[in-house]
Amino acid sequence: MTARDPKAIQALFNEVSPTYDLLNGILSLGLDQRWREAAAREAGEGQDGETRVDLCGGTGDLATALAVRFPRGRVVLVDFAEAMLRLAQRKRAGSGEGGRVHPVCADALTLPLPDQSCAAATAGFGVRNLADTRAGLAEAYRVLRPGGRVAILEFMRPQGPLAPLKRLLLRYGVPLIVLCVARRHAAAYRYLTESIVSYLSTDEMVAVLREVGFVDITVRHQPLGYASIIRGTRP
Repeated sequence: MTARDPKAIQALFNEVSPTYDLLNGILSLGLDQRWREAAAREAGEGQDGETRVDLCGGTGDLATALAVRFPRGRVVLVDFAEAMLRLAQRKRAGSGEGGRVHPVCADALTLPLPDQSCAAATAGFGVRNLADTRAGLAEAYRVLRPGGRVAILEFMRPQGPLAPLKRLLLRYGVPLIVLCVARRHAAAYRYLTESIVSYLSTDEMVAVLREVGFVDITVRHQPLGYASIIRGTRP
């Protein structure tokens, strides 16, 4: 699979959907849900009844965090992997939050939403898999109303003095865990770990957000030092 090839990535996420939530919890030491709740807080400005969109939303946990935070609002859950969206619907069948989360099978680069129609746009561990990160952020900018926020929860390329150790853990430690839990998906997760090592750093992501037009950009590093939440505002 070539890096960030849309059709290959779509197939990959359809393939790993049965073990995606389990491995997220194991690899984050159970912190991934707290990280998503933190991302929902970072995107938390605006009126309760407004529309918010979760990009590359997978099985819907970040979209649900938004729905819990804004119980009178509407959350559009966008993902182009149908198996992920089916799992999201099953997980939330009959729940109050599930009724406010509206799954849409679409590419985050071409959102089926009008200009300036959303109070917030979030993305949890998805923007690094876009074919074009800048185009995806520009599309988020398009659908945000003035004052709307984008909040990106992502594993960024390791920086700093511990970066070599973190790269070793990603390249060798994560595949070992995957072999123990989901051996048949080992090749897919090998791509996902390599995509972190080769992706943007937080400084580079901030630069892209500024280039697109976002202001008031903040970076919050999460526990363990791998995940970060980068927030920006459409002026």
